Amino acid sequence: MGGFMYVNGEGRVLATAQHLAEAKDLSYANPETTVEDIKDKSKQDWLAKLFAALQISQLILSVITRHIQGVDFSQLETVTLSFAICGVLIYWTYFHKPQNIERPIELKTDTPLSNDVSQNKDNDAQKAIPWFSSLQSEKTFDSFWAIMLNKQTGSKKTDSGKSEKAPRISNDNIPVYKGNNDVYPAVYLLALASGLFGAIHAIAWRFEFPTDAEKLLWQIATCISAASPVLGLLVIPFAQFTKTSGDPELFAGNCLRLMQEYSWHASSTSRITDAIEELENAIAKGELKKYSAIFCETGDNSLMIDLRDFLDLKGNFENLRTEPFELHDDKGFVQNFHRLVNSVNGTETKKIEDAARTGVWPRQPLLPRGVNQGVLYSTGFLYCASRLIILAISFSSLRKMPGSVYTATNWTEYMPTFGAMGG
Repeated sequence: MGGFMYVNGEGRVLATAQHLAEAKDLSYANPETTVEDIKDKSKQDWLAKLFAALQISQLILSVITRHIQGVDFSQLETVTLSFAICGVLIYWTYFHKPQNIERPIELKTDTPLSNDVSQNKDNDAQKAIPWFSSLQSEKTFDSFWAIMLNKQTGSKKTDSGKSEKAPRISNDNIPVYKGNNDVYPAVYLLALASGLFGAIHAIAWRFEFPTDAEKLLWQIATCISAASPVLGLLVIPFAQFTKTSGDPELFAGNCLRLMQEYSWHASSTSRITDAIEELENAIAKGELKKYSAIFCETGDNSLMIDLRDFLDLKGNFENLRTEPFELHDDKGFVQNFHRLVNSVNGTETKKIEDAARTGVWPRQPLLPRGVNQGVLYSTGFLYCASRLIILAISFSSLRKMPGSVYTATNWTEYMPTFGAMGG
């Protein structure tokens, strides 16, 4: 995220961890970087964090003490307690993360930058340095939102045949999971943490509320806030299940026939000839080869787009409607080939994209495509609504509370506080 920068006399280019790993042949003076150097650049405000930690500790200890001594505390303190616990966890996870690094570590490179760098400072790194174009879409990080939607996080391809690569790492990135499970383990961890966060509000289940309606609303909202994120996230594994939608050998054979027929109308036959040869070899040897490796050159899926247009008799092939090929009317093959194109373009679920291989494809999701997103969005809406209800009732309950809520505990009053006095 900007910690390293390639520099020479012509310009400065951001270097990500992937660039550092891939640029094996690049000549540069690599400065020795130690942990102390990184910490020295970090601008963490330890005093502010210490004050915040003391304030959070005071609240947590106050609630525990009140419970032990049988002294009431308010619904608002319950809500604040849940956020305080989240704050402690956030401080813990970010404890070693460098903060607000303004000047990157410079890598002096001998490889000349293109003229675009000096003329346009906003150019992507891929445009600024020629060897960046050789980097593939494989990434060392995953997007958590993409994981929840069962999407691949590699570069997505467009109908123009070119990959869209993000020049920066997204803020919701997490390490790539290379295990055998189809679902990222962090999904289950997030489901558990979200459920526990909502369940904390059950502490006030039997508290005194101004009205019975507010108490009932609090209990319902607590149940929803604890259950909805668990339900929404646990649908993700079920959305990964797939089922066969045809014979893989027949589909591969039809792809060969499609390419052979397409070659008669293609402006250039070199790429289609290579694709036909690769598919024939994969079928003959019984290999589980990715269709993306057969149809697409590095970062270019224009051949698949042309084959799709040829199959649909669209674009440059509309004039062939008077001479239809038999596969044009094969609805099953057309549907499976469209799904294959979407899979290669990165718009299908992860399991479907992994199944886009010879000997395996065609496959389709067991559940309808919109089930995962529908459940995720609906449970997300319910969760947000329940959180707002809990927050509103926590303030409305202040108009009528037991008198012991205002009683300070014996020993937490000696703890230092910053801001409003607590007890």
